[in-house]
Amino acid sequence: MKRFEKIVAGILVVMMLCTMLAGCGSTTDTKLKAPASVTTGVSENADKAENTENSETPDAETDDSNKVVVTLPQKDNDKGKDKAPTIEEAVIFDDDNLKITAKSLNMKGSVGPELKVMVENKSDENTIVQIEYAAVNDYMIDTMFACDVAAGKKANSEIVFDKDILDAAGIKTFADIDICFYVRPGDDWDAAYCSDLIKISTSAAEGYEYKFDDSGECVYDEDDVKVVIKGISNKEFGPAIVVYMYNGTDKNICVDVDSVSVNGFMIDGLLSTDVMAGYHAIDEISFFSSELANNDISKIEEIELRFCGYDIDSWDDVFESEIVNIKF
Repeated sequence: MKRFEKIVAGILVVMMLCTMLAGCGSTTDTKLKAPASVTTGVSENADKAENTENSETPDAETDDSNKVVVTLPQKDNDKGKDKAPTIEEAVIFDDDNLKITAKSLNMKGSVGPELKVMVENKSDENTIVQIEYAAVNDYMIDTMFACDVAAGKKANSEIVFDKDILDAAGIKTFADIDICFYVRPGDDWDAAYCSDLIKISTSAAEGYEYKFDDSGECVYDEDDVKVVIKGISNKEFGPAIVVYMYNGTDKNICVDVDSVSVNGFMIDGLLSTDVMAGYHAIDEISFFSSELANNDISKIEEIELRFCGYDIDSWDDVFESEIVNIKF
């Protein structure tokens, strides 16, 4: 049921985007702009805020007014690595009904890097195979993959990794790929199941050092959960705040935002990011230009919001930040 709700939510977002595209003629400037200041909480959290401001943050400096100005050059985790990573063909999943073989890795796919797979349906029901979640070098990465295989048949397909997220994370070399498959036999949603976590190491894995760019304004860092504001950029459908997240807990959590306002007006800010236990993530809080225009907002000067996280499996609350104030 939870997956069905996600699918419906995704369809609604796509419909909204298509509607806005018809009336959108603005150009896109994806250059990341750092906020002039970021503050969190109320007076009783002053000590916490002071500790955050005084912590070591790459490329940050504090002026006399206690405003932190952050410059965010894109860090390349893989400078000097020119040889494309490869994988050995291998069976990565095999149960009574399904067999999946990883065939090859193509880093130069037309949409993004591609992991080529062959899916064999050993059951007597048509089966749909999708991705529950995926990660590269311990960063959560969105993928495109849906393989519909008739009973007793095989299919070749590709798992495509989101190039924009890879670029935001500074990943050019795949050292390790983590995948969890979602399998639905026939039309029986109750019979759907997820595979165990599958780890695929590439030819670049040995000796590879993971790097995680958490520079920016840390707005939450408690109980092994960290949230960092990295900056704002203009995308095709409106401005977006780039956010880094880390989940060091033993729970799989979804991070979202509430109580969002722009220049004092309540505005929908879209963020819903699954961050599995032990993983990092880069995502965006998106704002629609059409909604900003409806509130006569031509320039974003101030954003207020709160970050929240809940357990994906139990729906229990995991964390809630103080109100975060971002000025530009």
